Amino acid sequence: MQIKRIITTCVFLCCAFVLSAQLTYGTTGLLHAPSAEMQKDKTIMLGANFMNKEITPPTWYYHTYNYYLNVTFFPWLEVAYTCTLFKAEALGLKPYGYSGFTNQDRYFSVRLRALKEGQFWKYMP
Repeated sequence: MQIKRIITTCVFLCCAFVLSAQLTYGTTGLLHAPSAEMQKDKTIMLGANFMNKEITPPTWYYHTYNYYLNVTFFPWLEVAYTCTLFKAEALGLKPYGYSGFTNQDRYFSVRLRALKEGQFWKYMP
């Protein structure tokens, strides 16, 4: 019985290294879809992602990266900053001597929760 547990644990640990991570743009939610859930107040999330060319728009023929910072100031306010990197070749800047990641697409997102779930009406989402 002990051997079965050890083997099962080893299999699960090995699978964790093979699986790819979820993509996130710095907002609370699953994959690319932000949800109504918010982090606890005084929470800071900092991260970076590798973005495969298969998940980027068709005009992007290269792999890229993004990084983000998310801060939840209060239980009802969440602010995120996200930045995606662009290659100079894709922007037509190679003839001017630029190469590699030379440009960034930055944006801020703010989430404000006006009402807490179930605060006024039992079945209100």
